[in-house]
Amino acid sequence: MRIVCSCIFFVCAVVASCFAHAGEYTRAACYFSDSWPVNFWNSEFAHLDQELEQIHNDGFDSIILVIPWREFQPDISPVSYNEYPFVRLDAIMRAAQRHGLGVWVRLGYIWDYYNDANDHILERYITIFQETPSRSAWLDYCKTLYASLSRHDNFRGGFLTWEDFWDLLYVCDIENKQHRVTFAKALGFQQFVRETYGLHGYNTFFATEYPSVEDIPIPRRSEAAMEAMFRFWDGKLSALLEECQAVFPGLSMEVRLDADAVANGKIIYHHSTWSCGNAAYTAAMYAIPMGFENKGERVSAEEALAHTKYILANIVKHNGGKPVFAEQFLFTDNVPAFSHNARIRANEVSSYLQKLAPVLRETTCGYGIWAYRDYEKNMLYNGQFALANKGWKNNGKPVFVDNTCRLRAGDAITQYIPHTRDYNNTTISTVHFDVVALQEQGTVTLNAGKQKMSILITNTGRYSVDLARAENFDFTISMTNGDITIDNVVMRSGVQEGKLYDVANRPLEHIEDIRLLNKKLSFGGENDAHVAPVVSTIR
Repeated sequence: MRIVCSCIFFVCAVVASCFAHAGEYTRAACYFSDSWPVNFWNSEFAHLDQELEQIHNDGFDSIILVIPWREFQPDISPVSYNEYPFVRLDAIMRAAQRHGLGVWVRLGYIWDYYNDANDHILERYITIFQETPSRSAWLDYCKTLYASLSRHDNFRGGFLTWEDFWDLLYVCDIENKQHRVTFAKALGFQQFVRETYGLHGYNTFFATEYPSVEDIPIPRRSEAAMEAMFRFWDGKLSALLEECQAVFPGLSMEVRLDADAVANGKIIYHHSTWSCGNAAYTAAMYAIPMGFENKGERVSAEEALAHTKYILANIVKHNGGKPVFAEQFLFTDNVPAFSHNARIRANEVSSYLQKLAPVLRETTCGYGIWAYRDYEKNMLYNGQFALANKGWKNNGKPVFVDNTCRLRAGDAITQYIPHTRDYNNTTISTVHFDVVALQEQGTVTLNAGKQKMSILITNTGRYSVDLARAENFDFTISMTNGDITIDNVVMRSGVQEGKLYDVANRPLEHIEDIRLLNKKLSFGGENDAHVAPVVSTIR
């Protein structure tokens, strides 16, 4: 372990000093303001400077921004770009500079609401592996983002994530065999089989009887040939990353640490992707459940620390000795679908965080907190009216001004909400909105699918109602009578918790632990003596 750690910090000091700008270990917070990654770019950014100053005061030296492909580049044939997110990106970069914060970006976030009723983003990500408009548009997107970001001195770097490209494997779920044969040819899987196994080798290795390579389909997940599909995916992803690096210098990738079991009993690891081409570092998501059975365990701080150390150090063993940036670090998670996952015992989370600094120092050159501030999973696009009426269908004459919407008798705004926005598959949704000006008392009517509810508005303030899950989420807010001005409309399917700040930005139980962790990890802080100093910044 000591030899591995020395290797990490030698490389970190020599070729990856962007991680320690001005001599500091990178301590980053993902920044979503009072929104969440899905609708952050169409929110109002009302407290940008105050929020970035708070992040800096909590001991972070960087922020991480999530850049959704479709919202920045809505059309791929021909290629077009939205101007507003680029304007907002520049504003954030300048504000971060004012507050002494570097900026990292996660490039290509798959979940966003822009035009999601008409443009299925999964199709883009599947066809990106072919010589199609998707691929050339993607490379143009990477090039354009780099040009925008690299104008700023506080730009630190970017990374892709395997998660966004995992959807290529959805073709394995297609029941029609001939359709999978078509995909196997179009995506290059048949050529991969020809070059890697040969027809005889493929049939022998995976107990199949295809008469020719041209007859080989994309395998189903239940088949032993999924081993070949995983190898194919690894190669495709690495090749794509290298193409991206030609237009976005230094681009890295959050790699898949999870192993995948296949029907022949083998366990497939994705080590071949971990070196991340010519990137100076490997990005990684780390969460407490990694390495545990995930059968509802509640583990001690010491058990969690041991797993953290092993998982992160193991990356270096397979990535050529490059430093690791644990840019999505989750010490807690409340996603309902993962409720069975291992968690640290509630009374030992502080102990884990207080003992974490030496482990991170030994195994990484930086870390990033995902849920710095709890966020509501709002199913509405432009719910803060930062883009006036964009995303809303108007009835009557609603007035959009200063990030608000004024509704008078007979006015209504409607938004179509695809089921893909209900990530939590909730049984209850909460709708709330703020009445920021009351010109005349009246009644607001909410329609969500077939549900209808009326609310008497007598004062300014927040109004909230719960709705049962429905087959149709289409949402309308209308003014039956009266005259009001509203803001911050939310149709919430859940809340992501990070235990640092709540939705209203009030401090929670572990913010002091994180402040102490950041102090220990800062240059000159506790446990710093054994770390190789960084003397310059390579951009």
